[in-house]
Amino acid sequence: MLLKSNHDLASIKATDGQEAVDIFRKDRSKRCCKVKIQIVMMDLIMPIMDGFDATTEIMDILRQERVLKGTYDMSNDNSQPAKMAAEMGVSIAAITAYID
Repeated sequence: MLLKSNHDLASIKATDGQEAVDIFRKDRSKRCCKVKIQIVMMDLIMPIMDGFDATTEIMDILRQERVLKGTYDMSNDNSQPAKMAAEMGVSIAAITAYID
């Protein structure tokens, strides 16, 4: 709500990690729009798929995009994932409200 009120950003809410991945995949496959999801605020503790696994899936989606565009260097697969995501216009912020 803070980002929307201060910066007029649209937001999409997922209720679990699998839904977040599905939403991201669908958004990245759009051919009609130049604006795609740019910021992912990922909760680490979620049902169905946790934030760690969901982030891995999202990074795989971005990696596949680069392969298709011919801009992914398979020999340098250990490159920094956050740097690769940023180069593709996506920032992923991990958040959680762990309560013991």
